[in-house]
Amino acid sequence: MSANMPLLAIKMAVCWALLCPPIALFQSPGQPGRLVIKSTPEEGAAITINGQAMKQLTNTTFVVPPGNYKVSVKNPDGKVSCLPHDFSVSADQETTATCSGTNWE
Repeated sequence: MSANMPLLAIKMAVCWALLCPPIALFQSPGQPGRLVIKSTPEEGAAITINGQAMKQLTNTTFVVPPGNYKVSVKNPDGKVSCLPHDFSVSADQETTATCSGTNWE
């Protein structure tokens, strides 16, 4: 029985090596995308993404995982103020969100 143990261990190691890398590939996250947030007629508006205030002001680009993002933009004088809107970002793609006054383009 002990003579079969090394053979069993080798078979298990080969099986593990062959099966686990493909499984790991399927579980790896997708390539990030880019979410570009702009405002007109003025730049420098505050950005909120998914309810969290960002340090960056418009016009800027965020590198983000693929997914949906709720974006709002507002500057202190009210010339630029867009309510939250959903934007979808795909892997290795760029999504541009432009707040033009009070409307998203």
